[in-house]
Amino acid sequence: MNMMRGGLRKGRGIAAAFFLVFVGFPAWGADVWKEDFEGPSAVDKWSGQYMTEGEGDVGTWRWQGAAKWTEPFTIALSQVNPHSGANCVEWNIHQECARPSLRSAQVTVPPGTKRVVWKLWVRAEGPAPEGRLSIFQFDGANAWQRAAEQTPQETAYPAAEWTEMSGEQVLNEGIHSVLLSFLFEAAASPVKVYVDDFSVEFLPE
Repeated sequence: MNMMRGGLRKGRGIAAAFFLVFVGFPAWGADVWKEDFEGPSAVDKWSGQYMTEGEGDVGTWRWQGAAKWTEPFTIALSQVNPHSGANCVEWNIHQECARPSLRSAQVTVPPGTKRVVWKLWVRAEGPAPEGRLSIFQFDGANAWQRAAEQTPQETAYPAAEWTEMSGEQVLNEGIHSVLLSFLFEAAASPVKVYVDDFSVEFLPE
């Protein structure tokens, strides 16, 4: 397998059924995008947000790129016990805030893709609340599109040991890119969440 960082590569392996936590291999001929955070700018296109007022999904949100955050959290590369290599991402929520979320860089979808399967390794230091992981879809104009075929969002309970999370999403027609959102439903107490080895597999059916 061609191990390019932060980009597409062709992978061959055994297609595997998966659950919330699983170890699998790319399907024959599948395109796989992988980010292992080994480059110094690997986290630059990640971002974060939280809700400043409102309830549920309706309210006022504050969003900005990873490097700009100083409070209520920071997002940066870390060398503290990465899952692999020398780096991982540290999402340090040091002040309580409503519905904080960590968002990956947008990943370009190859033509002909009908479905994506994502994987992410996660661990936490501190009392992490229940989290929710889901794929966001964007069209060629970079406008968010609600998924026509809804897929149950995966629930995450970050623990002290590295745990692999995974899920899938059927894409709408005309989707140009996707990103992964990791959101805590409740206001988070001070906690550090670490993520590493993020991958997206693009499938034609």
